[in-house]
Amino acid sequence: MSRAALFMTNDDGIESAGLHLLIAALHARGHPVVVLAPASEQSCSGMRLTLRHDLKFEERSDIADSLRMEGGPPLRIFSLDGSPCDCAIVALDGGLQAWAPEIKPSMCISGINQGPNLSVDVLHSGTV
Repeated sequence: MSRAALFMTNDDGIESAGLHLLIAALHARGHPVVVLAPASEQSCSGMRLTLRHDLKFEERSDIADSLRMEGGPPLRIFSLDGSPCDCAIVALDGGLQAWAPEIKPSMCISGINQGPNLSVDVLHSGTV
């Protein structure tokens, strides 16, 4: 039985240990995974959009190679020098289709967050 393909992002950045743990766990369970996460930590920037400069993206084969399960499903990891919202918009507005056409995600997962998102914090969280 094939597993659903997943798009993953976060607000703690592409180097986040929580993101790496979640990628590894879901990939090990047989899910094809494509990641587009901020190049740097972006907590409390959930409503931020980048409008006045071009965004740069980078494929992070180094991270994918360290997390990839041998013989497992496709795994592609990218970073973007924008906000979590930028990542989601770019991914869903053709970025994933252009950069990782072999993975067609049916669900978006954001996290693992490095801190609590309580009360009004959810209004600013890049994870939520």
